[in-house]
Amino acid sequence: MTLPFAKQGPLHRPPVVERAADLARKAAALGRASKADNTRKGYAGDGKRFTAWCQHLGLPAMPAAPETIGLYIAALVEAGKAASTIDRAVSAIAHLHKLQGHPLNRKHPAIADILAGARRTVKYAPRQARPLVAGDIRRLLEVCSNNLAGIRNRALLLVGFAGALRGAELVGLTVEDLRESAGGYTLRLASSKGDQEGRGQLVGLPRDDLNPNLCPVRAVKAWLKAADIEAGPIFFPINKRDQVELFGNPLSDRSLRKILKRLAARAGLKPDEVALTSGHSLRAGHLTTGYLNEVEERALQDQARHKDPKTTRRYFRPATVFQGNSAKGLLAK
Repeated sequence: MTLPFAKQGPLHRPPVVERAADLARKAAALGRASKADNTRKGYAGDGKRFTAWCQHLGLPAMPAAPETIGLYIAALVEAGKAASTIDRAVSAIAHLHKLQGHPLNRKHPAIADILAGARRTVKYAPRQARPLVAGDIRRLLEVCSNNLAGIRNRALLLVGFAGALRGAELVGLTVEDLRESAGGYTLRLASSKGDQEGRGQLVGLPRDDLNPNLCPVRAVKAWLKAADIEAGPIFFPINKRDQVELFGNPLSDRSLRKILKRLAARAGLKPDEVALTSGHSLRAGHLTTGYLNEVEERALQDQARHKDPKTTRRYFRPATVFQGNSAKGLLAK
């Protein structure tokens, strides 16, 4: 039996078919939204590398046998990849299999046992962002010029540090996210790594009247006025003629990392310190500085929007290892 609309083009499909197609597109978009943008990009890259590796060895990549994934884990270990990189690769492969209707059993011995062995074998810790503590921030502020780029960079440094913001959260801020009160700015983060469902999180940026040059509120206002920004994204690239590129894409997380590295080098940080500087350095620096200054742990957890205090404690970097160290003067007592 031939349906009456079987030979008609897409423009002549009946409403019910068009509605189903529209819902299918929306469902696909919602499925993509279940993962953060950076996660999806990372998974896509992992998937391409795994597929290329399988093709090189003549092994099926989709669906892949558990033994194939075990071999890939061994290859990643041999290549010197960090444990976190290997974990993400396996997660990406499992996720891509699920999308294609091939659920992958990560508990299969050919995967689980080899992955556990990989975690025990990889001895070095993953590279972590170097925290930009208060002293570093002041040094970076000193090398900010008085042109548009310098005004923008001051705002990036002070807002990112004061708000303990992730890089993506900082560059994603809009004018509409700002609510001013007597105490300063309240930022509403529409979505973030710790708020995957997009319910929104509030972050306070206190006004600093005693140190106006270190006040994030004044820094943001100065930038918005200088760049003539009244709505939409706050931070934009600046071209070589010191002009704000308002009609292009807003500043990206990658661009933020380059800016911070450039400022860190200009401020005299060591090359290895510059190499580990990233957008996350501002968030890590806030938490590390707070801990060194004996700020209440709960306050740091709240500003960082961590659900688990253990997550906050992981940010207390090697800079804090001598703070309250139990070995200090122990033999002399």
